Amino acid sequence: MAKKYTSRYIWEEFKEFFKIVGFVFVILLSLNIITGGNIFRTTFDDTNIPTNNQDFSGENTPYNGPLTTGNQNGVAYVEWIHVETNVYFPYAVTDITIKFVNPSHTTDELVGFLYPQPENGFFSNFSLTINETTYYAQVIRVEDALQRFQQARENDQNAGIGMQESATYFSFYLNLAPSTNLTMQLRYESVLIKNLGIYTITIPLQTLYDLKPKNVDVQVTINSPFSIDSITLKTYALSFNNYIQDKFATLVSTRDFQLYQDLDLIIEVTLKPPGRNGVIYFQNNGTHEFFLYIISPTTTYFEELSKKIVFVIDTSGSMSGLKLSQAKDAFYGILDQLRASDKFNIITFDSEISLYSSELQPVDADSIANAKQWVQNLQARGSTNFNEAVLKAIDVLKSDSTDAVPIIVVLSDGNPTYGVTDFTAIRNNVKNANEGLEASLYTLGFGDDVSFEFLYTLSDENYGRAIKIEVDENAASKIKGFYNMISTPLLTNIQLQIPDVWVTAPHINEINLYQGSEMVLTGMVPLDETNHSIFITASTYLGNETLYPTEDTYPLSERFIPKLWANLRIGDLLEQYQYSLNAALTPLEREIVSLSLEYQIVSPFTAFYIDIPLPNDSSNTQSNIEYNYNNDYYNNDNYSAHSAASGFDFISLIVGFGTFGLLTYQVAKRRKNRR
Repeated sequence: MAKKYTSRYIWEEFKEFFKIVGFVFVILLSLNIITGGNIFRTTFDDTNIPTNNQDFSGENTPYNGPLTTGNQNGVAYVEWIHVETNVYFPYAVTDITIKFVNPSHTTDELVGFLYPQPENGFFSNFSLTINETTYYAQVIRVEDALQRFQQARENDQNAGIGMQESATYFSFYLNLAPSTNLTMQLRYESVLIKNLGIYTITIPLQTLYDLKPKNVDVQVTINSPFSIDSITLKTYALSFNNYIQDKFATLVSTRDFQLYQDLDLIIEVTLKPPGRNGVIYFQNNGTHEFFLYIISPTTTYFEELSKKIVFVIDTSGSMSGLKLSQAKDAFYGILDQLRASDKFNIITFDSEISLYSSELQPVDADSIANAKQWVQNLQARGSTNFNEAVLKAIDVLKSDSTDAVPIIVVLSDGNPTYGVTDFTAIRNNVKNANEGLEASLYTLGFGDDVSFEFLYTLSDENYGRAIKIEVDENAASKIKGFYNMISTPLLTNIQLQIPDVWVTAPHINEINLYQGSEMVLTGMVPLDETNHSIFITASTYLGNETLYPTEDTYPLSERFIPKLWANLRIGDLLEQYQYSLNAALTPLEREIVSLSLEYQIVSPFTAFYIDIPLPNDSSNTQSNIEYNYNNDYYNNDNYSAHSAASGFDFISLIVGFGTFGLLTYQVAKRRKNRR
């Protein structure tokens, strides 16, 4: 007999159902509380959440070992990035602030990125701010930092580490504890060096692209002691609003600003010429006096000096194909820019040495055409007698009695295979032969297999620079830029006159200064030393001159010069450490570490380290930070993300007990029908 579905019957059925549902709800809610919210937790669908694309686990971690453990789920993301650069020529400070969010309630997240080593500068701050309390990193030995970072990860603790990844990059890692919302601050400071009359402000942004921030804004403020001639934004794809007035300028990113994978912010600035003899600034840190000396000659005050150049072209078998073709293009480009007052000669070498002419040649249409034809017929063959070729170039320059500025330009892959082949022996031979002549030796290294460290050191020890030409590069364009740097010498035979008690940095490897170039020196002396007489002597178009710099007050109150000196000094020591073949390097290491710790500068032997104490853990509180950790997650900006996660938990719970309730109801109903 069919049941009669009266209203009373239906009401009784609903009451039975809700009794069962209520019972299941109480059980599931209790289990959810006991397990800390893990029952029916649904993982965030992070397909639309910006996350760090780099894999910082396992073998992909730059520093394997301590960074290889932990749970990397790709849930953490970057809310926003703010970049602010303040320039007071020639000093620049850049602050990078990044808002990180880890919405996961149960797992820590490892995030990280690479950032370029500031040119002519250093990182001066690495800090984390959470709940309005800022924790500052300390510089400690790198092995200690790695060990402590590993421990912080095992404890699900907020922590950060910054290390020198290579000569050109730093790596920064954060371990984000569950339910974390914090900001990271990086600051680096640098001296801007003028090149070809232009100051270039480069703010690396492409390395931040992988963090996929939701919002980015950039601001650059420029103050100058001299009137600003021009400001050029070289990265056209980046959108800015500009304001310029005499000695002041600002650039502020527009609301639609975004990062690109292959674009940095590059700003070129030209200023009215400074004084003739340069400027010197003094600062002290309580125990020592420091100076910063900047000189930048221009054709406003000095006339151009003549040059005598010897080109040394490697025609050995290893230069065959594209390398020799690039070297020829580079030579043609430089030859076309020589001035009528200059002289030149050419030396080629394989296992044998060949001279274009027995003496330096004047620059005219016929000599240029003949030289190009001679080089055009060159072919690659034989071994590489590098040592003999460079020594012959020095002899050619010494045989000329004119007062022109002596320059050697070597075009090679830097792999000696004939005659003297030991790098150290070649360096010693060239340095000894160059005494008295003091020719500037520039090396252009070709190919991916170039012995660039050897060429770099050889040039550095002989008043020049080394430039690497990659296989797929436009050699002619790069060489044109190189030659523009040395085309117009204004000062030569530069000597810094300074009391012996001063310790200077960097070591002086520039004996010539050119139009648009600049020399920056720093020095340190104990406070009780009163002799501050510092100047340079140099040869100019007028003959030998003494140039006394103008003393000025450093524009910013921060003690920048002492730290800059320490950074440049560490750089000098690292060059000795890297290129010295002396096995007894322990004193160098000790001095590098000592300076790094004293001035809080990260080197290959030290690292930034910072951690945020766990709640109720007073033993881990940093001494210079007041412990104020607030675990009330709903009282900060992460409330929305936390609420969203909680919403997902609630929905999961409803679905869960609803499903179980319906199943239980159906079972009970069937049993009742059987009766």
